[in-house]
Amino acid sequence: MRNPGRRMRNVAFIALTLWFCAGAAGAAGYLETFEQAGGAPASALGGVVKPGRDGAWSSSLNGGIYVLENKGNPGAVKYYYIVPGAGSLESFGDVVRVEVGVEPAAGASPSGAGLIFGYDPGTRDYSAFVLEADGRHALYRREAGKLRRVLSGQSGTAKGAGRDRLEVQFAGRAVRLLLNGNVVGSASMPGSRGEGVGLIALGAGRFAFDNFELPQAVGQAGGGARPAP
Repeated sequence: MRNPGRRMRNVAFIALTLWFCAGAAGAAGYLETFEQAGGAPASALGGVVKPGRDGAWSSSLNGGIYVLENKGNPGAVKYYYIVPGAGSLESFGDVVRVEVGVEPAAGASPSGAGLIFGYDPGTRDYSAFVLEADGRHALYRREAGKLRRVLSGQSGTAKGAGRDRLEVQFAGRAVRLLLNGNVVGSASMPGSRGEGVGLIALGAGRFAFDNFELPQAVGQAGGGARPAP
């Protein structure tokens, strides 16, 4: 396989600010539904995810769905991340999940969307669990400026239409990868890695996100959230 890191460049990243449903310290769980009562929200995730254009990417936020679209640059990557201790989060827990719908451009590879985790803001190294064309799933890892595919497969658990739920479970250096509640892979993480988690889309296509969730997240005292550095 060609090394996708040779032609992929990160075009943008924004640190997400998270808000809890309950403002008290120790409140558990975070869920972003990308919805707002009375109409489409102008932004989501504390105001940092907004519709518009950014390089190769255009985005929209409507009907409870956040959509990223890239029509012209098959080497583009777009991601958002959060880190513990920055903003209203004290800790994330051991589970992160999101619902995604992917429509890769014809012939685009790699092309997919899902979860970024183990993100290090200093090195920009990370892992990414994504859904690709035809219900395939893949785990990518970026190290020393190169993005490589660690594993891939087609389990038959993808819906084939609508959105599928991706989930990463952490246990020390090990991670389990779930698609629609079914384990489809596992891997060991590098000994030294970042703590950032979030959303990612790579390659050309149209990618939809809903229900980004940290079910075990715990909030800090003090309330006011702020973007991660």
